[in-house]
Amino acid sequence: MNKKRVMALVMSGMMLFSMAGCGSSGDNAAAESKPAAEATEEAAEESTEKAPVLDTVAEDESGTVSGEYTPEDGAEIEVFTIKEEIVEVIDNIIAEYTAKYPQVKVHHTYGEDGETVLKTRLASNDIPDVMQTMPAGMEYKQFYDAGYLMDVTDEAFQQNIGQNLLALTEYNDIQFCMPMTVSTYGVYYRKDLFEAAGITSAPTTFDEFKEDLQKLQDSGIKRPIAFPFKGDAPQLTERLMGELNPDCPKDFQAIADGTKDIADSESLNTFADFLDTIKPYATEDALGMDRDAALQDIVNGDSAIMFNGSWLLSQFLTANPDLDIAYCALPSPILDSPQVAVNVDTAWSIGTSTKYPEACKAFLDFLSQSDIAQEYYEVDGNINYVKGVKYDKEQLMDVYDTVMSGSAFSTVGNQWPTWDLRGDIAAAAQGYYGDGDREAFLDACAEYIDFYYHR
Repeated sequence: MNKKRVMALVMSGMMLFSMAGCGSSGDNAAAESKPAAEATEEAAEESTEKAPVLDTVAEDESGTVSGEYTPEDGAEIEVFTIKEEIVEVIDNIIAEYTAKYPQVKVHHTYGEDGETVLKTRLASNDIPDVMQTMPAGMEYKQFYDAGYLMDVTDEAFQQNIGQNLLALTEYNDIQFCMPMTVSTYGVYYRKDLFEAAGITSAPTTFDEFKEDLQKLQDSGIKRPIAFPFKGDAPQLTERLMGELNPDCPKDFQAIADGTKDIADSESLNTFADFLDTIKPYATEDALGMDRDAALQDIVNGDSAIMFNGSWLLSQFLTANPDLDIAYCALPSPILDSPQVAVNVDTAWSIGTSTKYPEACKAFLDFLSQSDIAQEYYEVDGNINYVKGVKYDKEQLMDVYDTVMSGSAFSTVGNQWPTWDLRGDIAAAAQGYYGDGDREAFLDACAEYIDFYYHR
């Protein structure tokens, strides 16, 4: 795929809906592009085959090795990040890196909607030296094919990463990133408010989940769910739809192929039913609520439940270090047991146009040291696959144990033809949440699926 084609794909997706984040060597040949439907089928098969590697995390008491990288004198590199919650810890790590390598200057770039900015910069050949990437998504694979991202397969720092995670990010037998962490998605809940409502444990079935909502409301919490269905709508839609039905990609593929009618979509109908179920218990102005307001409602005790990812724990505890909060998997009405959506949440790539490759490689090597990775983990909170890092977040252990037992899947957005699809599906879901018109919701989703799977 050439760079003009990549730019056309990126810009067309951005015009429809900007991609909401989380919560991304110059002679690699451009791979031949494939139709979206075919590529999506392959991605779904690959995800299914590799899912079992998530059943264990690499902890190596011997720690990590340090590669022999010597940064260029007078090097100046840009480090581009796309996760708001890690800005401060990355600034601290950069200060430690430059203390070790005083000949290097590092400029840290972060902005709101950072992933859309990064995609635009790559498409216009304005490539950061080091950048945070989401390697499981198809677009980043296209960026490697187009020649923007360096092949770092044989670099020494890869020895510091658990082989199970490297298996997830391998692409055409190479690595175009150094992966570090896997995020999870689930249900945050206030344990003290649950106990006050007579709830003694987290729900494990959908019936229990519904019963708990009613108990919380009966205890005096008018709107138990803090539901930021404004700014967080794309992520909420994609993650929750997947956890309610992990076979969503197969469902969408069948609709795109014309072998299933949109009205029979189990994924879309189950998600719409879910919205109907939670609406009487969710934030009254959910369509006007952003994530910060939702988080504050949880901290203040105005709500007891919030759907979000493992990365958000640090923000809860920053707001109130003594907050009595826990985290569980979301039960589904169509599954025997909960399944957790996971994603490669932090990975680092090097731009092929960098003037200072050794400084960039030294930075990734620095990030892969167990003490530095532990420092990053303490803020990030996600499952960290750098050898020697200890996962000890008590609040997150229930979901961690679920993932380690094998009840996890690669989040469905990685198996759709583009992450832009989630923005448009979310817009349709917002419309449904507001007016309850199921037919209009399904018709809109049919148009988006047809467009993205056949463009």
